[in-house]
Amino acid sequence: MISACSQIFLDSEHYSYYFHFSQRVWRQNQKIPDVAEKFEQDPDFKLHIKALLSLAFVPEEKVEESFDNFVDSDFFSVHDFYNRF
Repeated sequence: MISACSQIFLDSEHYSYYFHFSQRVWRQNQKIPDVAEKFEQDPDFKLHIKALLSLAFVPEEKVEESFDNFVDSDFFSVHDFYNRF
């Protein structure tokens, strides 16, 4: 797949797999039963988790700013995600 993408998207740079990033987030959330349950039952909570995953699609020059915005949010401070990764 990487080979095929690099042949089509000549100017692209490959850094990591989105699948592995999202799988890591999912597994970390599943380790804590309360978090896993909240993910399934609370649409706002699920949206914030997806916002974290969306950082993979932010232009490189805006990733740090976007992550800082996420870290500064009330959601992040309440759920202490940074310490779980």
